[in-house]
Amino acid sequence: MIHAWISSAEAIRQITERRTSFPKPTGNYKVLDIFGRNVVTTEGVEWKAHRKATSPSFNEKNNSLVFAEACSQAQAMLRRWSSMNEKEATIYDAATDTLRLALFVISNVGFGVRLLWPGENAETRNRANTYIPHEIPKGYSMSFEHALTTVAEKVHWIVLVPGWLLSEWYQGVYS
Repeated sequence: MIHAWISSAEAIRQITERRTSFPKPTGNYKVLDIFGRNVVTTEGVEWKAHRKATSPSFNEKNNSLVFAEACSQAQAMLRRWSSMNEKEATIYDAATDTLRLALFVISNVGFGVRLLWPGENAETRNRANTYIPHEIPKGYSMSFEHALTTVAEKVHWIVLVPGWLLSEWYQGVYS
């Protein structure tokens, strides 16, 4: 296999536009087939069908929504950090808060559910349709934030554990 490192924006544009001349090594992406074949793991006619289905979601309007929500959530995270008392003042694991930030952006842009950082309330953010992330709605066993966080933290097991073992485990859990 030949590898090349390209730094020219024009060359990169030409390469990415000539998909048939420069096919991606789809075998390297098999791990991403956990939920089925998709735009990343396919090429050719099948890729075109996936691209047609997914491309409407990737547009300037949605990109601006993601950017605005990411800025809003980052500001909320910084407010949270700056308001910590002396006992909480040390941030030992920034990954936890950056995961929360990403999940909060996905929650709002993808599902229309706005979540708040600890210490915030709907008036603080001046937003309607805002939810307290740690509250468990009636009829549910976990909060929306907990569900999102659990999926984000545990999804690697879906990739690492063989499918037959996962299916055995799911049958045991849900039977």
